[in-house]
Formats: sequence, C-alpha cells, structure tokens
Amino acid sequence: MINYFFTSDIHFNHTAVLEYCNRPYKDVFEMNEQLIQNWNNIVKGNDIVYVLGDSCFGNTKTNIECFQRL
Repeated sequence: MINYFFTSDIHFNHTAVLEYCNRPYKDVFEMNEQLIQNWNNIVKGNDIVYVLGDSCFGNTKTNIECFQRL
C-alpha cells in the first residue's frame, strides 16, 4: 500500500526559523536530526511525499545529506 503525505516548511539548516517559529531545539543540527527521525518513523519506502513549501535554507552539502537520509 502506498501512502501519500503533504508537508511544507521543513526548513532544514535555517537557524532563524528556530526563533521565528518557536521550534524547541538548541540548534539546527538538533532540529535536522529530529525532523529526519520523525519523517523516517512515518514515511516508508513506497510512500510518496509532496513538499509544498520551503524545504531548506542555503545551498549546502548538509541540505543534500538531510534529504538523502529521508
């Protein structure tokens, strides 16, 4: 069975989103790890996820690594 998910505004590596959105993490590294863990606990191999908003901040190798871990 394939599940479909919709999400937005993940904001990997966006330091300011911690304050703007009152996210309860000490830094982006902790936030990234928790977001990846949450995603992987729910989304399985055949599932389809539509990301409809901001996914990451900056153009860094870390962003690619985050998505590869999902």
